[in-house]
Amino acid sequence: MSAINRMGAAPLEQRMMGMHLSMVEHLCRLLYLVAACLLLLTSLLPRPVMAEECARPFVKPVIKLETTSSEVAYDAREGLTALTKKAAADKALPATGKIYSMGLTAAQWKSDAKLELTGRPLDRDTYCWSVVSLSMRFKLDTTVFIAKEIPRGSCAWKQVVDHEHKHVNLDRKLLAGLDVMVRPKIEPALRKTVVAKDGKKALAILQADARAAINRALKDFIAHREKQQLSKIDTPAEYQRVDDACSDAEWAAIFKKAGLQ
Repeated sequence: MSAINRMGAAPLEQRMMGMHLSMVEHLCRLLYLVAACLLLLTSLLPRPVMAEECARPFVKPVIKLETTSSEVAYDAREGLTALTKKAAADKALPATGKIYSMGLTAAQWKSDAKLELTGRPLDRDTYCWSVVSLSMRFKLDTTVFIAKEIPRGSCAWKQVVDHEHKHVNLDRKLLAGLDVMVRPKIEPALRKTVVAKDGKKALAILQADARAAINRALKDFIAHREKQQLSKIDTPAEYQRVDDACSDAEWAAIFKKAGLQ
């Protein structure tokens, strides 16, 4: 199913900006005349030189990644036809009309992140801003849908639930390896620096870059997840195993109840 990506806005630590400003003011008061002249000359350097000084980050960004998963929710309110259409729309089943979805596992991947910056003074009122840390949280919410025509506690119910639990277990295994997959795709976006007087402006630029990188990484992860689910679990052999586990009469009764016979 579709993933939801959010990235919460992270307010810049104002105390950090205040600290840098107070340091500059304090140093200006204590510098000798010669040093003050040098500082003045430095501040008058053309913008390209300042950009060069800020070309590379002066701190190594720290990435903190946390993953969680909620308890599985179960939903048996939709019928066999509705679940089959939902699965076909999500490409979880081929739209052939020959395979029906007795159950469906819907995974929602949610994310939010907080970006922290620090600024190095380049002149009196201009700073080179760099990312100090990125804290990310990824959460997996799972809903298992079971066709309402399947009697609860029956052989078919047990087989469908067991099959969907395979999807749930694979999702959680993939979630455990999320860090390894997304970290290399996010790190390059955090190496950027911004020259700006206003820390909020720098935050907006760097945050947009980080958000785009996170969204791309999560999109790639979800695509990988879909391939793994289809190749490892939703196979003809697995469908046949579920079908053979219960009697033909039980399956026929379910299809009849759904109006498909």
